[in-house]
Amino acid sequence: MIRRSVPLVEKPDKLLLVSQVEHARVSAELARAWGSEQVPPVVCAADSDNPHLQDVRHELLSAIARHDDGWARWEANPAIDPEQGRPYSFLDLPREQALPLWRDSVLRCRQIGPLAGWVVAGHFSHLLADSHEAGCVVSQEWQQEIELWRDDWFRDWHSTNRPVHSAKLAEECLEWLRVFDWRSPLLSGVRFFAFRECCAASYDCMDWLTRSRLAAFFLSHCAGGSVRIAAEWQRL
Repeated sequence: MIRRSVPLVEKPDKLLLVSQVEHARVSAELARAWGSEQVPPVVCAADSDNPHLQDVRHELLSAIARHDDGWARWEANPAIDPEQGRPYSFLDLPREQALPLWRDSVLRCRQIGPLAGWVVAGHFSHLLADSHEAGCVVSQEWQQEIELWRDDWFRDWHSTNRPVHSAKLAEECLEWLRVFDWRSPLLSGVRFFAFRECCAASYDCMDWLTRSRLAAFFLSHCAGGSVRIAAEWQRL
C-alpha cells in the first residue's frame, strides 16, 4: 500500500491510501504507452511485425500489471502500525509480513509465464538486497529459494526460443519493470478527481481506497515527451 499524508506534514489530518495492485496496473499502462521517435519502446513497438518480440512484450506488460497482486488479500484488511496508529505502507511493513506477499506475487506472475515469474522474482530480489534487512536470516532464506526458482524459470524460457530469449533480453525486461515500478508511485501525488478522503482518526470506518478501481487514461504524448494523464477513482 502506498500511503500519502494529506496535507504533506509529519502529523497529517488525513491519509490517501493507494493500492499496490492498482499501482502495478498504472505501471503497466505507463509501460504500454511508452515510446516515441526519441524514446525507445518497451521491448518492441506495439505494432512491430516481429511476433517473437511481440510475445516477449506481451508477457512483460502482463508481469508489470500484476507484479503486486500478492498484496490484494492483505490490503482488504491492512495491518495497523501500533506505534504510529496508521496502516503500514509498503515501505514500513515488517519484513516477515512483506516477504510472503512478495512470494505470492512472484508465484502469481509465474502463472503468466516463465519470463514473467523470473522478472518479478528478480525485482523483489533487488528490493530485498538493497534493504537494511538484507543480511537477516529470513531474508537470506527467501533469496535462496527465489534464486533457485529464477534459475529454473530462465532455463524454461530460454529453451523455447534460444535465438531470441537471451539473458540480455531478460535483463532488459527486468530493468523495464524496475523503471516503471519506480515511476508509477510518483503519480499518487497528482490530483484524483473523485476520491473520498480517509480520516486518520477513524481507521475502523475508513472508506478504503483499496476497494476502488483506478481508471487511468493516458491521453497523449506532449511535445517534450512527457505523458498527460487523467486519473479517476471509481467505486466498485
